[in-house]
Amino acid sequence: MKYSDAAGDFNGLSIRYGTIAQEQYFSMNYGLIYNRGAVDFNGEICFALADRTGNIREVLESWAATIAGTGLRGDKSLYVSSPVVPGDRVRAYFRTQNTPEWTVITGNEDNGCVWELVVPGDEPPAYDGTVEEETSVRYSKTGGILRVGLPEDVSYVLKDAGGTDITSSCVVTGDVLEIDTAGLEAGTYTLVLSRQDDVKEISLTF
Repeated sequence: MKYSDAAGDFNGLSIRYGTIAQEQYFSMNYGLIYNRGAVDFNGEICFALADRTGNIREVLESWAATIAGTGLRGDKSLYVSSPVVPGDRVRAYFRTQNTPEWTVITGNEDNGCVWELVVPGDEPPAYDGTVEEETSVRYSKTGGILRVGLPEDVSYVLKDAGGTDITSSCVVTGDVLEIDTAGLEAGTYTLVLSRQDDVKEISLTF
């Protein structure tokens, strides 16, 4: 809820200084985190970095809290170690014995309270599924050709058992990657597919 005192105006979450970026500190005000329940709040509060779909990527700080008749307000200096992309956001969460999962703190938005700090910029495109879900693999024993259906915007690297990059052995036509296994020595290889922070490793033995 909105709150003002000698320390300043509190209207949810607001940046005091700095930016939300990897390996950087930023400072923000928070408040008023208020308990509207019939009994005192006894649990934990945290500030966390979440992606644009709400999945928590990093808990920036958490602490045990009791909220009785008054709410919580103050300022925090927070450090982000994870990669940050446009559309990520910092949110406040709570959890208790009865609500064990981190739950987003909200309330009083109609009066202008802001409970998430969104990283500006063009958000990355949304995809229908994960790299693993969108990848298909077919192998022709007669021709010795391995064909991998590549998802959209995926990068790829082929490595041999020693970790040497042999991506030059791959031929890509449209969204299909082909590997002529006849040109490779017998052994185990790893095809690494990646899109943003979604990585899939496929172990191949010929």
